[in-house]
Amino acid sequence: MDVRASRVRVEALRGDHVESSHDVYVAAIDAPHDAAWATTLDTLPRTNMRSTGKPFQLLPLVARGDAERLGLGAADLALLCSSHHGTSEHAMRVERVLERLGRRAEDLLCGLHRPYFLDACTPTDPAHTRTYGPLHHNCSGNHAALLALACAYGDDVARYLDPGGRAPRAIQALLESLAGEAADVLEDNCGAPCYDLPLGTIARLYGFLARPARVRALGEERRARVQAQFPLDACEDALQRVAVALAQAPEWASSETSAATLLARGMPAGLVVKHGGEGMLCVAHMESGAALALKVADGSGRAAIPALVFLMRRFGWLEPRTVAALEAHREMQLFGHRGHAIGRLRAVAPA
Repeated sequence: MDVRASRVRVEALRGDHVESSHDVYVAAIDAPHDAAWATTLDTLPRTNMRSTGKPFQLLPLVARGDAERLGLGAADLALLCSSHHGTSEHAMRVERVLERLGRRAEDLLCGLHRPYFLDACTPTDPAHTRTYGPLHHNCSGNHAALLALACAYGDDVARYLDPGGRAPRAIQALLESLAGEAADVLEDNCGAPCYDLPLGTIARLYGFLARPARVRALGEERRARVQAQFPLDACEDALQRVAVALAQAPEWASSETSAATLLARGMPAGLVVKHGGEGMLCVAHMESGAALALKVADGSGRAAIPALVFLMRRFGWLEPRTVAALEAHREMQLFGHRGHAIGRLRAVAPA
């Protein structure tokens, strides 16, 4: 899978005045050829996948057959590699997965934070005064998956984040076999492992979600490394099931109202859109087999979706009605303290 590079600039406009801007690096696999690909590969950064690595952390659980034995459907799989918004629906589904494992919310080691869904609530909404626990953490689904895999491998479930456990080592081994190189393993805000790799390599990883059959075209050494863990057909099936789950149930991977969900629903042939911290965003376009990895240079998450929409419009992947809906979407607008729009985010090709 050949990688091509690009860069997009996202401007923040207050009225018609540019107030600030964000540079976004882009690595692409099999995306349409056009003038967008003018940046050389050596400008692409090495960066942390953050939550864009979650689909690959779920693969061993699916490839082993444990997800099927637990009766996990597409919505469950999407939730298990999500960065969800912490609604009561998200929390209850995570809780049901834990119940199948014989575990409780207290077994999750993700910590606590203010649920993201509160950002869209009015200041007087009673939801602001409620108490929230680990189930409402945006990584609770991912931690449920890591806990389930620890159970499957016989690890000490009280230490399921221990990097020396069999489950974390199995995840890392499969990810590196697909990536074709070693990752620097760091710690995410929730305590889970996250993987530092070149942006082009991250795009190649998402190329496997766009076309799971690519595992059969791996070089002999990498194919042998995958087969040392799982049969190729099991790995291919796991990639397919995870990709389809994210494409078909995007509201469980983020929220019902996110731009990522709107994009996925606008692509009936299948689109995976996965956010990560510090301005990471990855896409697998299942119809064409293309994959994109975007990194906002200054880490501002607000610039990722406008940059992606800009690229998808250039590629002809978006229908006019989807473009119109996205341009009016909250993630493309800037709001004042009174809740009214005072500006917008606009992506342009850099000069």
